[in-house]
Amino acid sequence: MNDLEIRRVPFMGAELMAARDNDGQIWAGVRWMCDGIGLSEGQRKRQVANIQTDTILSKGGSNLVLPTNGGLQEVLCLKLDFVPLWLAKISITPTMERETPELAERLEQYQLHAKDVLAAAFLPSFYGAEETALTPQRVLTPDDYLRAASIVANCRNERLPYVLGFLEQGGFEITEVENTKHPDYELAYLINKAINEYGFSCVQIGQLTGISRGQIHCYRNGRIPHGSRAKYIIHVLTDAIAKLETKSALPSAANT
Repeated sequence: MNDLEIRRVPFMGAELMAARDNDGQIWAGVRWMCDGIGLSEGQRKRQVANIQTDTILSKGGSNLVLPTNGGLQEVLCLKLDFVPLWLAKISITPTMERETPELAERLEQYQLHAKDVLAAAFLPSFYGAEETALTPQRVLTPDDYLRAASIVANCRNERLPYVLGFLEQGGFEITEVENTKHPDYELAYLINKAINEYGFSCVQIGQLTGISRGQIHCYRNGRIPHGSRAKYIIHVLTDAIAKLETKSALPSAANT
């Protein structure tokens, strides 16, 4: 690919590398994202290998020539639309939260915001405007749905709510099957819903419940609390969401 528009994008104290090709496709430099998250060199190499061997992610990867500390080099880049899926496949494990909580927190922020930050570097007027007409979305094909089904089928249970959230953002209609939802995963489902749909953070949920952020991370990823703690967190979160919805509805109700 020639005539790349290359940009260095600051994010969370790190500098990411991104490029836009002649077709308007935005690419993210994998090594810079790994360094920004705080992964070791060995972990970075493992992520590169994972992308290259993954059935889905490999379709979005390509080697581009970008400036590095050692000069222009061919490095692995990922199409912007594949970035959230790649990051969602990096699990925030209990060990990571316990031994390297800062790494876990940075990874979560990258999973939630990296794609938008990189896109905004090339489309500032679109991402900076409060009200902008959305570009018509590409019509999803049967092949897209087959790929999505493959992703979900191979997803670990504790990561399923997170992956479904990303697919929904990509335009897939996610059918909620409340009656078949296993009660053991109700807490993880509600925590992810509070974060993805209502803007709560693990820190805020921890403050509401009096439980450490690290424990909330664990419950979000599928760990099951002992005793009645799950019911307690569900009660507190449900109440907080209800109050937030009531507060949001007050202005419109006052005008009626």
